[in-house]
Amino acid sequence: MQAKMFYMTASLFLIAAVSFGMMGGQVIYQGTNRTISFEIRSQDAETAAAIVSLVSLAVGMSKQQEKG
Repeated sequence: MQAKMFYMTASLFLIAAVSFGMMGGQVIYQGTNRTISFEIRSQDAETAAAIVSLVSLAVGMSKQQEKG
């Protein structure tokens, strides 16, 4: 359960980084035993939309698996 919360939080950080970091930015998330650090340089809107779509799809699939 703790790992799932970590990945959900990391996904939210990724979405925020794509949203706010289109002109450049760096996001660091540090959990109890894992650290995620990524830097987003200027990207076009299609690439950002694709990243957000993939993250949303992954979160949706994990929720679907929880339901059984």
